[in-house]
Amino acid sequence: MTADSPVLIDVPMPIHTPRLMIRPRKPGDGEFALAAIRETWDEIHRWMWWAENLDQFTSEQLEMRNRRAIASFIQRDGIELLGIETTTGEPLCGAGFTISTGKPASATPASGFVEAPKAGILQRSRRTRCSATLLVR
Repeated sequence: MTADSPVLIDVPMPIHTPRLMIRPRKPGDGEFALAAIRETWDEIHRWMWWAENLDQFTSEQLEMRNRRAIASFIQRDGIELLGIETTTGEPLCGAGFTISTGKPASATPASGFVEAPKAGILQRSRRTRCSATLLVR
């Protein structure tokens, strides 16, 4: 099927590897995000523009952001994935890409620009702002 709208593009999920199940975010993943931010604060605070004050991050605020990421994935405006360890079910890492809206970097979680791939859920010649936060144990 050829999709005329990004919403109609099928994205096969989850992806299974020997160690990880890689999947889009789902309700409840905000707690993982809060734990990951707290655990890696010293590193992310140095490099990520959005990490200015640890107290600004609450469970409720991150769950709301998480649910916006879910909606963004459904609309194919962006993709945020979690890597879940297959043996323990514990989230280990996350990464995300959002379609550039022309907004300044301070309005979209981003740490730089990358050229979108010619295949996949992002259309050719579109630019994406990308952000990745990794927590690997």
